[in-house]
Amino acid sequence: MSKESKLTNRQLLMILNILSSASVEEACKKARISRATYYLWAKDEAFTNELKCQRDAILNDSLNQLKSASTKAVFELIKLMDSERETVRHSACKDVIEYVLKVKEIEGIEERLEKLEKAINNR
Repeated sequence: MSKESKLTNRQLLMILNILSSASVEEACKKARISRATYYLWAKDEAFTNELKCQRDAILNDSLNQLKSASTKAVFELIKLMDSERETVRHSACKDVIEYVLKVKEIEGIEERLEKLEKAINNR
């Protein structure tokens, strides 16, 4: 939550309900507000900024958990490359190659994007 939130407690509660509900309708029921009130709040910049901030925090936490788990996944994939079953070895090797190629592709895109940004900024 932002340090200097100008939101009411009801708005903050609604944000929590949005983040934990499958739909706006469900969130409104949990927060005991009308959908019309929610849509009015959704036009408020402070409300939408806080919602985005909290969504970003949740996403960042999830990404950090995935990053931590990725190390284990890599070790498991490498172990599968030594499987006695040929189909498992083949699949694991194919996955490793595909992941490496994808990383290389992304690195190339990032490099080209950086060059474009520098060219634009140097105009």
